[in-house]
Amino acid sequence: MDEKIFIEINRMKNSLYDRISNSMSNEKNVAKSKKIHNELEIMLSIWTDNENMKTLSDKDKTDIFNTAKLIIKKADDLL
Repeated sequence: MDEKIFIEINRMKNSLYDRISNSMSNEKNVAKSKKIHNELEIMLSIWTDNENMKTLSDKDKTDIFNTAKLIIKKADDLL
């Protein structure tokens, strides 16, 4: 379960980047989505840090996954 959640989050993050790149939305919304993508990338690097991984429970990982999905959905809504 450990790495699979973060691999899936990374896949969703990369897919978001592709949608941002191909978006025909207005510039403000694209900029907001890019900012969300960048923040998600930062959060992903924090979550997957070896020391942090040791402290995460399965519930924490599930919560992180659900939060990441929500964040990505909100970015998609802007596009």
